[in-house]
Amino acid sequence: MEIIFSTFNARYSHTALALRCLRANLGDLHDRSEIIEFEHSHTPQTAAEKLLDLNPKIILFSVYIWNLTVITETVTILRTLRPNLKIVIGGPEVSHEHEELSLFKNADHLICGEGEGLIEELCRTLLDEVRQGRRDA
Repeated sequence: MEIIFSTFNARYSHTALALRCLRANLGDLHDRSEIIEFEHSHTPQTAAEKLLDLNPKIILFSVYIWNLTVITETVTILRTLRPNLKIVIGGPEVSHEHEELSLFKNADHLICGEGEGLIEELCRTLLDEVRQGRRDA
């Protein structure tokens, strides 16, 4: 899968509706994407390994107050193991005061506010950058 939408849910019974809304707006990229959710009990190492096993080009994380730390640790592992992987973050916890977050420093892009209107174009741009071998955005 080229595009992965991911998050850590507070409990198994919770699902991330934001990921489903974003994925629904991918247009013809939809079939090249997948949603991978983790429970808060999963370790960052386990999550990173599972995500990398899918060999994505882009991973988009939905960040909330309950998963900020575990996503930050997961992204740090991903960035170390696959420096050219495109990492996008969004959600209420990173939409304000994001400059101070180490997560922000390891991400390629930050989506502030609603991403449904821009997600398809962003993913197309990032996939083009991957094809061109660029990490900068």
